[in-house]
Amino acid sequence: MKGGEVKQSKKAAAIPAKAAGPPPSPPGEEGALPSLPGCELTLDWRDFKGLLEARSERAEAPPERTPVAYVLGCVRAEGAVAERAASLRVEVPLQVLAEGWCWVPLIGGEAALRSLTLDGGPAALLERQGQRGLLVEGPLAGTLRCELVLPLLVEAAQSGLELGFPAAPALELELSVPTEQDLDLRVEPAVRRDVRREGKRARLSASVPAPRQVRVRWTVAEREDQPAAEAPLLQARVETLAQVGEGSLRLRAQLRVEVLRAPARELSLLAPRGFSVTDLRAPRLAQWDVEATPAGERLTLWLEQAVEGALVIELDCDRPLDEGGRAPLSLPRLLGAVRDQGHLGLVALTNVDVSIEDLSGARRIDGRELPERLSARAARAVLHAFHYAGTEPALVVQATKHPELPVITTVVDRAAFLVMVTEDGQRYVQGRYTVRNAQQQFLRVTLGPQEELLSALREGDPVKPAQADERCVLVPLRRARTPAEADEPFTVEVVTRVPQPAFAERGALALSLPTVSLPIAYLTCELHVPKGYVYDDFAGSLHEVEGFEDPIVSRAALLARLAPPRSGAQRPSIQAQAPPPRLRASRAPAPQQQLDASFSMVQQAANAPLAEAPAEVTDLFAEQAAGDPFGASPSPVELGLLEPGESGRLPIRIEIPEQGERFRFERILCLGEPLEVRTEYAQEKR
Repeated sequence: MKGGEVKQSKKAAAIPAKAAGPPPSPPGEEGALPSLPGCELTLDWRDFKGLLEARSERAEAPPERTPVAYVLGCVRAEGAVAERAASLRVEVPLQVLAEGWCWVPLIGGEAALRSLTLDGGPAALLERQGQRGLLVEGPLAGTLRCELVLPLLVEAAQSGLELGFPAAPALELELSVPTEQDLDLRVEPAVRRDVRREGKRARLSASVPAPRQVRVRWTVAEREDQPAAEAPLLQARVETLAQVGEGSLRLRAQLRVEVLRAPARELSLLAPRGFSVTDLRAPRLAQWDVEATPAGERLTLWLEQAVEGALVIELDCDRPLDEGGRAPLSLPRLLGAVRDQGHLGLVALTNVDVSIEDLSGARRIDGRELPERLSARAARAVLHAFHYAGTEPALVVQATKHPELPVITTVVDRAAFLVMVTEDGQRYVQGRYTVRNAQQQFLRVTLGPQEELLSALREGDPVKPAQADERCVLVPLRRARTPAEADEPFTVEVVTRVPQPAFAERGALALSLPTVSLPIAYLTCELHVPKGYVYDDFAGSLHEVEGFEDPIVSRAALLARLAPPRSGAQRPSIQAQAPPPRLRASRAPAPQQQLDASFSMVQQAANAPLAEAPAEVTDLFAEQAAGDPFGASPSPVELGLLEPGESGRLPIRIEIPEQGERFRFERILCLGEPLEVRTEYAQEKR
């Protein structure tokens, strides 16, 4: 190869000429190159290399994916109604475009399937998420045929059915309904609806777009030339729930009406005098009107069609209480009813004392005698219950508001402090509070003189504290949304720093802990002071102990303790424990030595029952569970202090290193008093 040209032999780069062949064939497809037999081509190496690279880099075009996996055509359904069900023969074109198995949603609603075929052969039906569909392997194209049975929905004077085809674009419906009268047939949704009479049947033809859920309803059409029917016979049972709140009285009434002898389309109600109607609900309610009368508001209801049988009307109304908390109360009535009876239940929505005065037309009953439907609607206990029949009850409700007493809505179950005092004059305090909160927004932490806040965490996540006054810090709490959440404890952690005089050969040491504005059930403090000093007895509001023992008894443990003993078992006794002896400054073992010793003791007791385990193992587990709320830090951590102007930023987690002589203190039931520890020290003589 020389000069960028391709050399195959001693001859020229050109391909040797062959004998003259047939003439070139004309070009085939438009744009294709013609065949030129006997022609030669000399090509530069760079052009030849480019052709090779372009050919190798050209990837095969991926096969085009189908935009959808399947396509359904227009559904054609034809059937008839007989007794309590409707039978439909359905035919729909199906085309599966994707390769492999595919699920096609087909039937919705409560339809029963009698038969299902695809091009005359069997088809597999599979249900997913409440829908039934066809499981087919594509690609294919065919016609799906099935026979469905749908239950009729009968309500008073109206009947109907519901069906659906979720994936179809349209539905052509032909339905035959037996009747000897003219029917008012409705289809929702529909763009075309034709009804024609064929003897004793009515035939419905409808075109429905996107038939995801189709509703067909029919009622007997009213004729203007029809003779006047006999007057309906009305009976009513009224179930009223009266809710007494602060300054208002609300009524939630259900009128269960029986329309007998003849259908009725117009009904009249009388609301209690002095009450304002806020809402009125009834099935197939077309409209309603209100007219003020001396006896109360008269309500006129018009239904969409005449109704015979059972009908439930719901009425909501309310009125204010007067300045003395009194309000006269009467009950709603159905005008024209030949039999009228009912029940009344009173409940208090707030902390009010409800009494009844001037009762007439009703008798008192026990709240357990109320109908179950009425009791289920009461969110609170029924205070007063009444029953009446054929009378017009009346009474006066007296609601007395008593002053509420303040109660504790937030409590600190445990407060664990870790205090480290350095020889050069620094004191770091880490406090962890286990809080249960119902509605308090902040935990108010009062710091001591010259004490500054370094970090604040809630449930292990940093929060932004606020400052109420010069020494009070506000830490945001988690507020409960439900009563169950109010009983779930969470942790709040606060780290502070206090400068103090450096240690001398002899002196006094006075320590104070941050206080909170909440009661603390159990408080522990672990104090680390410099080594090489002898410390005198500690005084103050905290009591020195040898180890921590959690005195808080859980509800489950208390019930188990008070439960009667089983046969052969003895009830555990509760004995008062003597205060532990004073702990002198003793050097704790190194972390690695303590870990090795703990691991050795656990290995020895691995296969032994808990009752036979060494006392050292039991003490170790007790100390890890409740005695050491912080745990040991493997190494000291550098504390980064805030610079001026850094307020408003989220703090970081700060761990206090544990080193030096260790002392432990505790206190039960702290109610806001100062938390102090005092002692005197002297340097050890060498």
